[in-house]
Amino acid sequence: AIAGEAATSGAKTETLRGEIAALRSGIAYTVNDVEHVLSWAKEALPRLQPDMQYVMGLAQFNYISGLHTTGYTAEAVEFAHRQLGLQRERPAVMLRVLLALCNVHYENANVPALHAAAATFIHVAREAGLGLSIAWAQYALGWPQYQRNDLADAEASFRNLAAIAPVAHGRALIDGYTGLARTLSAQGRPDEALAAVAELRQHVIERGMFALTPVVDSLHQHILLENDPQAALAAHVQAPEVPVSIEFWEQPALTYVRTMLARGVSGELGPAERQLAGFRAKASARYSLRTLIEVETLQALVYAAQGDEVSALASLRRAVEPAASGGALRLLADCGQGLAGLLQTLADAGVAPGFVRQVLAVLNQPATLALAAVTDPRSKPPTSEGPAVTLTNREIDVLALLAQRMSDKEIAERLVLSPETVKKHTASIYRKLGVHSRRAAAIQARLLGLV
Repeated sequence: AIAGEAATSGAKTETLRGEIAALRSGIAYTVNDVEHVLSWAKEALPRLQPDMQYVMGLAQFNYISGLHTTGYTAEAVEFAHRQLGLQRERPAVMLRVLLALCNVHYENANVPALHAAAATFIHVAREAGLGLSIAWAQYALGWPQYQRNDLADAEASFRNLAAIAPVAHGRALIDGYTGLARTLSAQGRPDEALAAVAELRQHVIERGMFALTPVVDSLHQHILLENDPQAALAAHVQAPEVPVSIEFWEQPALTYVRTMLARGVSGELGPAERQLAGFRAKASARYSLRTLIEVETLQALVYAAQGDEVSALASLRRAVEPAASGGALRLLADCGQGLAGLLQTLADAGVAPGFVRQVLAVLNQPATLALAAVTDPRSKPPTSEGPAVTLTNREIDVLALLAQRMSDKEIAERLVLSPETVKKHTASIYRKLGVHSRRAAAIQARLLGLV
């Protein structure tokens, strides 16, 4: 277009070059070319006109994603928040920025930050009336609810997504049904979980997304492993030949590892280890802490099955410490009861004991007083009725932002609340944690593994 328009003005040429760069950045994102995602987006942004909401949103999404996948996560989050302040009158841009911000927190397994961003995302998406964004926002809301074991809320979010399945993006559709099936399974409702898998399969077939049927097959096997191991082990499960995008929640490679572990033959775990090694490399290349936590947890179970407890504990520690930082309970708990003994050993050694207590509670293991003890000798160990249990979802959101030293006004804007409501939540948090200042609340929250 540029070459064919001899009379094209300099400004128009620059705009066209900006659009081309934005599109190239989008292509790079699709094919996982992480370096060029960032470089093309960086080239596009200064050349685009402010009123070009769609392409500007695309470029900003890719710029934020590119920063994160090249290791500049803090810069990605800072840029996203700055843009949210600048783009208030441009909802199409805001929605892309919010999606990118949610993706960054998702890959970091940062449960409070993702939940807070998702609350803003769903508000803006509903105001704009855009089903595509509403579906993404419902997933961004459901995943942290599931990870902190708020299963009723998670089910509601994932069902809201399923209700608008025809307008959802393909990945949001699959991940949303994955969340619904796993939530139902976690609640002891396997028949409903399998029905959700069947419903997902029908959507995938109707959309012609046949290349993604292995994800549906994997989800079906995953639900069987949790509820009917005999049927799961009777299935002929092989290591996946064609990998699916690491962005999907359900991963055939990891379900294959789970199946090999369930078979209980330590001499057959070599292929499982190779799958984990490949996945670890992919996750590291994309700075996907979410995936690395799951990989290291499964690796710990493989080592344990081989009788190597030292390596198992080292691997599990590499999963527990970042998971505790972000509060993703079920990334570990969903790997099964076989973790209980290893988790207890880590907690006895002082590794994130408050968080481990919560994971063991999800695993229905009794939490001892020693396990619940915190590293600060001045702090009282939480009981089963303590703050980790009684804080509401919204209070946890407020606490996470308090720990980031935000003012009441800033918290109110982030969570779409009034300052008075924030003050009420803060007073309730202080009372439940037994503290009298923001700093003390933040310290106690970190000790308990809540933020």
